Amino acid sequence: MKYRVFILLVVLLFVISIVGCSNNGNEEIADSDNKVELEEIKNAVSEVTELVDKVEEAENLTSGNVVGCGEIFTQEDMSYSVIGARIEDVDGGKHLVLKMEAYNSSPENYNFTSLMNVGLFDSKGNEGYFDLMSPAYKEDLLDGTILGGGNKIIGELAFDISETKSDEYILQIGKNDGIKRCY
Repeated sequence: MKYRVFILLVVLLFVISIVGCSNNGNEEIADSDNKVELEEIKNAVSEVTELVDKVEEAENLTSGNVVGCGEIFTQEDMSYSVIGARIEDVDGGKHLVLKMEAYNSSPENYNFTSLMNVGLFDSKGNEGYFDLMSPAYKEDLLDGTILGGGNKIIGELAFDISETKSDEYILQIGKNDGIKRCY
């Protein structure tokens, strides 16, 4: 992540040097041209600042038990991975549908119950409603017994996000200390 911040700063310096050196020896530049160039520099600086803030926020969120989509989250003998996400329009509302994999590395069977093991929250902490009977499912619900000895199940979870106005969601899996970040 620090590499991305460094690249963003280098790009910012490059943009400023190009704008600053675009005079080519002409000593007289109209005031309107100066104002346009100054606005372009301000816009470039604000965009880079926003990107740096987003990178720093992502670095802060990735501490602890938080992993991104596509990464594997392990909790005791169980591993979980979000392998796909889509938004579906359902009866005038929006559903976030997550395709997930649950892997059991224990020698014993594990009964995974979606209703008891998952929760979805937006960036402001508002909970998305888990919809067991959503018409948005294209695959089976992620639910059932996972046989021991390295077996897995793949399925989907649908959450009604009609009331939330967020582009970023956090999926809580299993115990309260385990969360998976999802966009």
